[in-house]
Amino acid sequence: MSATADLPTVGLAGSFTTQPVGDALEKLGRTVQHADYNQIHTTCLDPASAFEEAIEHLAVLWRVEDVFEADLIALLNGDDAAGARIVDQSRELAQLACSVPENHGLGVTLGLPPYPTGLGIDPLDTSTSIVLSDVMAHVRRATIDQAASQSAVRLFDLGRLLDARGLDKTYDGRNQLLYRQPYRRALVDEMASELLAVINSASIAAPKVLALDADNTLWGGIVGEDGISGIAIGGTFPGNAFREFQLAVKALERRGIMLAIVSKNDAAAVDEVFEDREEMVLTKADIAAWRVNWTNKSTNLKEIADELNIGLDSIVFVDDSDFEVEEVRTALPMVRIIQVPEDPEDIPGILAESGLFRNLSATAEDGARTAMMQTEQKRTAAAEVLSHEEFLASLELQVTIDVDEEQSLGRITQLINKTNQFNLTTVRRSEAEVQALMRSDDHRVYSASVSDRFGSYGLVGVAIVDAHDPDAHEVDSLLMSCRVLRRGVESSILNVVCGNAHDEGAQRIRGRFEPTAKNSQVAELYPEHGFATSNEEGVFELEFPDVPAAPEHIDLVLPEAAGSKDQA
Repeated sequence: MSATADLPTVGLAGSFTTQPVGDALEKLGRTVQHADYNQIHTTCLDPASAFEEAIEHLAVLWRVEDVFEADLIALLNGDDAAGARIVDQSRELAQLACSVPENHGLGVTLGLPPYPTGLGIDPLDTSTSIVLSDVMAHVRRATIDQAASQSAVRLFDLGRLLDARGLDKTYDGRNQLLYRQPYRRALVDEMASELLAVINSASIAAPKVLALDADNTLWGGIVGEDGISGIAIGGTFPGNAFREFQLAVKALERRGIMLAIVSKNDAAAVDEVFEDREEMVLTKADIAAWRVNWTNKSTNLKEIADELNIGLDSIVFVDDSDFEVEEVRTALPMVRIIQVPEDPEDIPGILAESGLFRNLSATAEDGARTAMMQTEQKRTAAAEVLSHEEFLASLELQVTIDVDEEQSLGRITQLINKTNQFNLTTVRRSEAEVQALMRSDDHRVYSASVSDRFGSYGLVGVAIVDAHDPDAHEVDSLLMSCRVLRRGVESSILNVVCGNAHDEGAQRIRGRFEPTAKNSQVAELYPEHGFATSNEEGVFELEFPDVPAAPEHIDLVLPEAAGSKDQA
C-alpha cells in the first residue's frame, strides 16, 4: 500500500523517540511528520509550529517516566504527594491534547500510558508495584475521562499492548539509554499497525453484521443429529467454550453489531434451541435477521444484506465448515470470513483475535440498531397491505431538525463517512472537521432525526450549508440513511435548509450533484424539488422566495436551535 493524497498526514508527538514508529507507519502507507522529542505540551499548544509540514491528525504517545520523571522518582522514594502531582499533571496533559480538535481543527489519537519501566523499577517488588499500580490507574482514568468529553479524540492503549506481549518481548533497555527509544523492533511494528487502526477507525467503515452459523459454531454438535438435549452449550467443556463465544457475540451486539443466523438446518429445531436451552446466552431478540434453510449461504447473505440495507462488505461471516467458507469466499469475496477452529478451546477468542471489531466508535443509534431493524420489519409488514400513500399517512412520521448539535457529532460524522447511496456529493470529513464547521459562522450543519408510530429511526439525515456568500448559500453536503427512503424526509430537510437560508437574507441557494457508482438514485433530487439547472454542470439553483414544501404526512419539529447562528 502506498501513501495517497486522500489519507491524512499524521503528526507524531512522543515523550520517547518516535522515528521508528513513524517509519513503520510510512511502510503502511501514511505520510508522517515528527515533532521534537518530549515536547508534547508545546506541540499540543501550537501544532502548526511543531511540524515542518501541515498535518491533519495528531498522535500523542507518552510515558509517565519520560514526562514526569522527577515526580516518579520522588514517589519511589516515599513521597506520597508526588503521586497526586503525577495524576493532576497527567489530567492537564490529557486536557491539553483533547483541546487540539477545537483549537486547531485536527483529529487526535491520545495514548494511554503504560506501567513505568526503567529507573531501577522492579516490576515484581510488591512494595512499589502496589503504589505504582494505584497511581497509574488514576492516571489512565484521568486520561480516559478527558477524552470522553471530546468525540474527535481517539484513545490508543499502549499500556494494554505492552501487557499483552510481555515486558521481556517489548522493552529494550539499551535502546532506551542510547536513543530514548524503549521498544523492540517487533513491538514498534505492531504499535504502528494498532495505532493506524485507531486513526482509521474515525473514517473507515466497520463491520455492521456478524452472520453466524449454528451447529458447531453457536453450540457443539449438530442439532438435527444430536437432538436439542444432545448439543453442547454451557456447563462443562466443551459446552462452556461455546457459551464463552456467545458471550463475546453478545458484547458485540451491545456495541451496535447486528447479528444474523445463517444455518443449513431445520428451522423448528434451531428455534427450539433458542427457546428451550437455558444455557444459551443469545436470545431471539438479539437476532436482526434469520436464514435457517437449505439454500446456499452466499444467497442467504445477499438476502440479509438487502433486508438490512447494508453492503456485503459490511458482513463478517462465521462458520466451521470448509465447504461453506469456500462457497462464500468464492461467490462473495467482499465478505470477511472467520472460520471456527476444530478445537473448542480455541473458539472463545476468535472474534477478538480477528481484529475486525477493534476500535468501534459506537453511537446511540448503533447500540439500538437491532431493535431498530426489528421495528423496520414491522413497518415492512404494514406496507405490504396498504398503498404507498396510505402507508405514509399511517406511519405518523415525525422529523426533528437540529442545527450544529455537537452532542450528535459522532453520529453525524459516521453518516458522512458511511453513506453512499443517498449522498449527493460524497464529501468525507473527520469529526474535527465537522466540529469546526459547526462552530463556523459561515456554515450550518443540519441533522434530522426521525420517528413514527413503530419507534425511532434515530439520526438519519445530514445537510451542510456553506453560507459565506450572504446572497447565495450552497448545500455542500446532503445525505440520508437509506432506511428512510421514499418517506419524504429529504423534502423536510430541504424545506428547513432553504427556508432558513431565505430567512437569513439569501437571494438563492445552490445545490450540487456529483455522480458516483452508487448514488444515481438522487441524480434528480434537486430538480424534483424546484431547483433549476445552472450553467455549471451538476449545479442547481433555487431562487427565493420559492422553498420546497414539507410533506403533509410529516410532523416537522423545529427546536429553538434550528435557525441561523445568530438565532441559536
